Amino acid sequence: MKSTIKNPLGTMAIVLFTLSLAGCSGTGKGTPESQVYWINSLKVPCVGAGPMHCLQIQKNEMIDPKAWSSFYGNIKGFEFEPGYLYKILVNEKQLSPEEVPADAPSVEYTLVKVLKKVQDKRLILNDTWMLKGMEGNPLDRYPGYENLESPQIEIKVVEMQYAGSDGCNRVIGGLIAVDESEIKFGVGAGTRKACPNMEIPDRFNRLIQQVKSYRVERGHLFLFDADGKELFEFVKTD
Repeated sequence: MKSTIKNPLGTMAIVLFTLSLAGCSGTGKGTPESQVYWINSLKVPCVGAGPMHCLQIQKNEMIDPKAWSSFYGNIKGFEFEPGYLYKILVNEKQLSPEEVPADAPSVEYTLVKVLKKVQDKRLILNDTWMLKGMEGNPLDRYPGYENLESPQIEIKVVEMQYAGSDGCNRVIGGLIAVDESEIKFGVGAGTRKACPNMEIPDRFNRLIQQVKSYRVERGHLFLFDADGKELFEFVKTD
């Protein structure tokens, strides 16, 4: 009788090859991969084939206020409602060249699940605010008040920017941080003209760098330092 000799090395090679194929399944081209997306509460102007408005996304585990980037694609199954922050799970599928229409993205995005949807309470700050007082004193207590334009500030949470006037010069700058109670203003830049009395503008620019928190109440915005001392009172403009 003819005996059959088994080759254990050959058998092992077949097993390893089979396992390697199994391990590669789900990660090849055309297979969706899940990613967690944060979606910001407002769309922003952007330019694709023409002017448009884009979602802002980031893929961090925690939201980084400075890490938002414009998203030019479409997430199938996702319905965006302005004013809400979303945490969603998205499938990203790399399309093969023959699947991609002309001038279309090479990745297909599909909503798997909405993990979180919360109202963005920071948006209450999005407005233009007229300065009413500083350090608990009304503006008319300060010398030269009658010769200045009304100091004001416009806060843009989504863009993480602010702009306005210190009463003499135009100012613009970035927001370092904003959450439901905290706000920090970056150093502003702007015009450099001199006015007859600079007490209010100089005090305004010095105090704005000390702001650490805020409260909005009945159309008034109060800004406080690290010790909770009131630095500014603004009133919302119509």
